[in-house]
Amino acid sequence: MAIPAVADRGDFLRHQSVDKDLATGRAPNVQGALGRYIAYDIESFFVAITEVSTVAGYLAGCLDNPAHNPRFADNGYYASFAPLCDPYPCHLHINLDERYRNRGIGSALITAFAGQAASAGRSGMHIVTGERARNVRFYEKNEFRPLATARWNGADVVFMGRLLPPR
Repeated sequence: MAIPAVADRGDFLRHQSVDKDLATGRAPNVQGALGRYIAYDIESFFVAITEVSTVAGYLAGCLDNPAHNPRFADNGYYASFAPLCDPYPCHLHINLDERYRNRGIGSALITAFAGQAASAGRSGMHIVTGERARNVRFYEKNEFRPLATARWNGADVVFMGRLLPPR
């Protein structure tokens, strides 16, 4: 699988395979969660393209600390996790078509973003997910460790962090 930083990421939004969220089948919230990454952090947007030029998945990342960035103020859990965001400032959203899971593609996307974050001098990266979500194991395989939990919107969420090597 090629994991390019797509030259014209606008093509990603127009691409037939991603007219919907790859996990849920619903239209992506381009104005909300995904849109803020595309609008402000396009250089940290990675797309996995298959041999037949379809989108297998993407990683939308941000090198900035979300606890200090008003673009992420709608994610109330960052108030609980603010102290952890300092050593783990970079964050990501990853979405992979289920037909392409368990092939190393998601890990390759994380590796690409981790390399970018380390090259930018960042100390770590994190994700926030459901405490009992099936993706917790995937993140653990990719060197993320559970560091804290919080209650948000009636559910328990976990902050998972991964330190990056100094450059």
